[in-house]
Amino acid sequence: RDSLDGNVQRLSDFVSPCESMVQTPVSQSYVRHTGRFLLAWLLSLPLSIAPEAGWYCVPIELFASWVLLGIQDIGLRLEDPFNGQVATGVFIRTLNKEIRQRYILLIEDLLSAFAAQRLPEVARDWQHRFDTMFFRVLDSEL
Repeated sequence: RDSLDGNVQRLSDFVSPCESMVQTPVSQSYVRHTGRFLLAWLLSLPLSIAPEAGWYCVPIELFASWVLLGIQDIGLRLEDPFNGQVATGVFIRTLNKEIRQRYILLIEDLLSAFAAQRLPEVARDWQHRFDTMFFRVLDSEL
């Protein structure tokens, strides 16, 4: 059971940063730059295909524009599915709750390890979550 709990905790430790990355929006400057590049490319497309395709370049250009601009719009909708209607307070409260839960778990583990005289080994288990300053302070207290 302890091994399974440890594996679940490690999985949670790996998933949490990934969720943060997924929930972080792409910067507006990148979105604008990508959109401008796409429009410039689509505007120059007829110049490159007109000698070969003739008048067929018009439907080719329309189709290519529809597909590529549609993909860009879908990406923007996926990035912000609620169109800016979710308040940042919800995100902040969720993040605050997650941080509190993690620190409560840490404190409980360290207190039970201290009582059982296993503090150094439990501290090693938590080592990947903290910088070296934390462990220097912990070593000085032992």
